[in-house]
Amino acid sequence: MNSEKVARFWIIGPQDLANSLLARFITDHFDSGVEFGQSLLQVGNARSSSQRPVVMFDCRSAERRTLVETLCSELHTRLPIPLTLLVHLPRALGIEREALQAGVRGFVYENDGSAVLLRAVQTILSGDIWSSRRFMVDCLLAAGHQAAPALNHSSVHLTGREIEVLSLLAQGKSNQAISQGLYISQHTVKTHLYKIYRKIKVSNRTHAVRWALKHL
Repeated sequence: MNSEKVARFWIIGPQDLANSLLARFITDHFDSGVEFGQSLLQVGNARSSSQRPVVMFDCRSAERRTLVETLCSELHTRLPIPLTLLVHLPRALGIEREALQAGVRGFVYENDGSAVLLRAVQTILSGDIWSSRRFMVDCLLAAGHQAAPALNHSSVHLTGREIEVLSLLAQGKSNQAISQGLYISQHTVKTHLYKIYRKIKVSNRTHAVRWALKHL
């Protein structure tokens, strides 16, 4: 459990019964207080990178275009970007790709249970991305449309293996999961990621995921 590294939890949405139960759940499982707000702009800056706030953004009454615009405009006003989890998310909105590009780290859908919520929070606290199997499959299918063995985007040239690694990274896979999926060692995964980061000019996993979702 990495909850001790988090400054605090926030719920962005109404302080109604559903979110009050969500706050109690967080308090019980992570021994942390929960603050309520109506905007991501209310979330204070973290004192250090090891104390990033965890934000649960209530999507029950969200309209797709407005939600995407809000995430894109408000998330990046806070550095480092809060660990943001979209909760009560209607599957029909279909905003996962745009949300990840904006900096969101995971999704809990409106009919998901408490066990899913707990795993989602633990996953984003560990530095990974939490997404549904359905979204992962969609990403795999999209990546499969790349007919060429290598990718050229502007001055970027990725090998076929690097594209495979980056595609799995974009699905929120850990280094261990990538190594198991591609039957390579974790050291080899780290070597591929080092080369990928240099080629696409990013310094961390989150920025690499954004690049992948935009260009792959």
